[in-house]
Amino acid sequence: MANEIMALLVGDEGDAVQGLKTALRGQSVNTRQVNSCKEAKSILQKQDRPAIVFTGAKLADGAWTDLLESPAGESGRPEVVVVSSQPDVDLYLSVMERGAFDFIAAPFAPAELAHVVRCATHDSSKGWRVRSYLAASA
Repeated sequence: MANEIMALLVGDEGDAVQGLKTALRGQSVNTRQVNSCKEAKSILQKQDRPAIVFTGAKLADGAWTDLLESPAGESGRPEVVVVSSQPDVDLYLSVMERGAFDFIAAPFAPAELAHVVRCATHDSSKGWRVRSYLAASA
């Protein structure tokens, strides 16, 4: 991954987001972590915002759906990826139906994570989207 990719991680230290932080840094993706929707929305309103947002499903002051409402800037709206500590088919379907980019569940395989980041930061005007899948579950 290129060093210029910035990812915003939204969730608390006990969340699956923490494991994701380590995995992303191993792929040279710069990260910034916040614990609440309020903090995330503040960052997403700035000019220099992240290319991709990884968020836990449940947040202290809201939900992942709140982050889908960020206004589009010059480079578009950051893609939102919902992160869970375990596969959840109902959550996956909700994530995809409501317009988030993807859903991933721990453990995070490096190749799969790299693929999600690459696809989420790819020029979406070309219509290329990642198709995710749940690990052998359900």
